[in-house]
Amino acid sequence: MTAEDTLREIVSTLGKLDPVQLTAETRLTGALGSSFGRARLDANVRSRLGFNNPGIYSVATFGELCAVLGVKSSANGAAPAAAVPPTVSPAPSAEVFAAGSGIGIGVDVESVKAMPDVVDHWEDDFYKTTFTSREIAYALLQTSPQASFAAMWCAKEAVHKIDASLARIDWQRIEVIRDANGKPGITVDGRRVDGALSLSHTDEIAFAAFVVAPVVAPKPGPAVPADPAPHQPALQPPVHTSRIPVIVSVFALVASLAALALSLIHY
Repeated sequence: MTAEDTLREIVSTLGKLDPVQLTAETRLTGALGSSFGRARLDANVRSRLGFNNPGIYSVATFGELCAVLGVKSSANGAAPAAAVPPTVSPAPSAEVFAAGSGIGIGVDVESVKAMPDVVDHWEDDFYKTTFTSREIAYALLQTSPQASFAAMWCAKEAVHKIDASLARIDWQRIEVIRDANGKPGITVDGRRVDGALSLSHTDEIAFAAFVVAPVVAPKPGPAVPADPAPHQPALQPPVHTSRIPVIVSVFALVASLAALALSLIHY
């Protein structure tokens, strides 16, 4: 089987398309049009063809997909590449970890049924490419593993939307973690991202919101007397900063919008 035949089989299977009618002009829409669909396509291409190219997420047609991967296609005559080396995803910007100077909000909603129903999550191309071993182990211990996977997917997608430098880094580099109390958080390349994560799901819909807020400087305190009396302690200006009020306010807004979105979906 040629690389084109394999790619044609992958696209037709995931996109529910007739492989015979797949041409260079066939648009990658429907099941392949979302970032989730492209992630499944990416996982299969990596596993079966050994190609790792972020261009998969931006191409519009089958012909463009063949071209970006360097696969010779009878449909468009694209010349094969000698080799397509793995693409190194860029490092996230320092501003993400420092919370930057503004508010960043990432929100995502996904159908639980969209998650592939497989026999072995540890060996499936999509799951082992998208989730870390700790995430897979956590989800499989839950009452509804698919809903748990969907919520973690939404969290990763929400983080992708926070900053341009995070837009196309590998899914496994973003990990959903939990502290001793079960509170979720996010790490990128093992580094904790300073923000607030909320996950929620029903049997049908999963939702995640991630908020990064700026540091809020305290208002200046009263002036300290030059020579305070012995019985009058000097007033100490506050030395800490806090972003909690901003996070709480933004998170309340996001939670309200999420509740509205879920109610509309069920309606």
